[in-house]
Amino acid sequence: MDKATTTTMTMSDSPVPQEDTATTNASNTNVDTTTTMTTTTTSSGCCAWTRFDGNVMAQGYNVHGMGRGPIYMCTVLLSTAFIYLASDKVGCVDMQGKIVDDCEERVYGAFRPAALVTNIATISGVLVALFLPLIGAIMDYTPHRKTVGVVTAILMILTEAIQIGTTSQTWFGMALLEAFSGLLFETQIIASLAYLPDLAKTVGDETMNTYTAKFIMVEVALGQALYMFVVIAVATALGLGDVATARVGQGIVTVWAGLGFYLGWKKLPHVPAKHSLLLQQEEEEQPEQPNDNNPEDEKEEGKEMDTTTKQQPQQQKKKHNLFLIGFIQNWHTFQRINREYKHSIRWFLLACVFGEAAATAFLTVAVIVLTEEWGLDATQVGLFFIVGLVGIVLGCWPGEWICRRTNPNTSWRLAMLYTFVVSVIGALTVNKDNAIPSSFVWGFAVSLGLGWHYQAEYVYVALITPKDQEAELAGFFNYCRIILSWLPPLLFSLLVEANVSQSIGIITTNCFFLLAIAALCMSAPWEQVLEEVHGGSNHKNKEDNNKTATIVVETTKGEDAQDDNDVVKEASEPQENSTMDVENGAPTMAAE
Repeated sequence: MDKATTTTMTMSDSPVPQEDTATTNASNTNVDTTTTMTTTTTSSGCCAWTRFDGNVMAQGYNVHGMGRGPIYMCTVLLSTAFIYLASDKVGCVDMQGKIVDDCEERVYGAFRPAALVTNIATISGVLVALFLPLIGAIMDYTPHRKTVGVVTAILMILTEAIQIGTTSQTWFGMALLEAFSGLLFETQIIASLAYLPDLAKTVGDETMNTYTAKFIMVEVALGQALYMFVVIAVATALGLGDVATARVGQGIVTVWAGLGFYLGWKKLPHVPAKHSLLLQQEEEEQPEQPNDNNPEDEKEEGKEMDTTTKQQPQQQKKKHNLFLIGFIQNWHTFQRINREYKHSIRWFLLACVFGEAAATAFLTVAVIVLTEEWGLDATQVGLFFIVGLVGIVLGCWPGEWICRRTNPNTSWRLAMLYTFVVSVIGALTVNKDNAIPSSFVWGFAVSLGLGWHYQAEYVYVALITPKDQEAELAGFFNYCRIILSWLPPLLFSLLVEANVSQSIGIITTNCFFLLAIAALCMSAPWEQVLEEVHGGSNHKNKEDNNKTATIVVETTKGEDAQDDNDVVKEASEPQENSTMDVENGAPTMAAE
């Protein structure tokens, strides 16, 4: 159930030096993507905007988004069916087919029906948090990105097709399958998003901004909203109940997402591995080549070859473990951020951990409250989320306006505070008697806050990303985004099991927004944040540039030393007995 979008996904902290990694990435990327993305022609016509100037990679990612979008919404419909079937299993459905309030029965004697969906989300969130570093390592250290994407796409479509058979006899197994489906879906997202950095390098920042807006519009409008509209129209025309609506939705998404995934992965290219697990060892242990071909050198060369052959098993033992390298990289990235960006990026990522946990939980918790607490059927729940999608899109506009007049830190804090307050108001005022239309008004208001939240968050991360560390920070940002996604649903389940009102559960899950706000309050003022992130790198660049123009003054030692005995030398590297201060770009000379 924890199926949330991300920006980019590449794992962090390569085992090779940063400069070498950047060079390797650039060369590998150019080799593979040139043949697929060099064709750029200006298109005209009503659908020209969907052709992306002939860029095949952009076309593939766009079509893939049309396949991803419906899966979010079919999860909502399937969740309503799970809650109904679990309630019916324990006798908590009345003669009119409505779920009985305050049902005390437990499914298999273990949990209440309302906790089923949040339990699935908890299991899915834990699986994603455990396997995400491995998935990222596969994307970075193997040439199997497209293979992983194709395989998981096939498994996803098979899962959706199997869940068409969700009935009163099969619902529990389908629920367990849904938890595994969450991991497959997150892998699918990561595999597709990993192409965006290569695409951005090819088309440039300005064009990439335009492409990104189109990607989001297509996924939300033609993927999520249009799919939900079609399902609701069919269910209303046929008078279907919750379970039948979910099954129809599964049938439609199987064809819809299957077509989108097929066309998307058909266009997306194979890419080589960005990093090598053995690259560092090969550089360290590579024998030196002889300068001439005399017999002695040939003997030495033979000995070196024998030695290298003997060392091959040792190199294999020193090979980095693909299953662990992702966790190791994340740990190294965490240490670097905590050491070098303790007043800026550290607090942003901590806020991301809590803020995304609260935002992601909205989908899962809202389905439960709407279905069981407020008595909405599957069609009404679908309409609720269509209204929510509109609110998220519209919420980006005031968020941009506020961000321009303040700063991303202030805007993000206000967005989360607004979302928390609106969520609490709705939890305390909306009930089954006034759920129509109060729940729709509440959902639209909360969605405005979520749209504002995402807009401020992504502007924040874009502005504080240090130069030449985009891939590393993007991977770690994505990991922080989902690492606690399982905790709010778990807390909601515990409250439901303790017979606490679900309204209190809504408030509890949204309290994670307050923790995120507290983390942002610990950050330095915005100007100092930018200075810490970008000022240090600029200072280092000045120092590196001045190394080739350092003027070293060696002063003759002695009591009678005079100015005409000073020796002035130009050197391309600084001498051991001199230091240079490059503050403000003006080198100063110090002599012993």
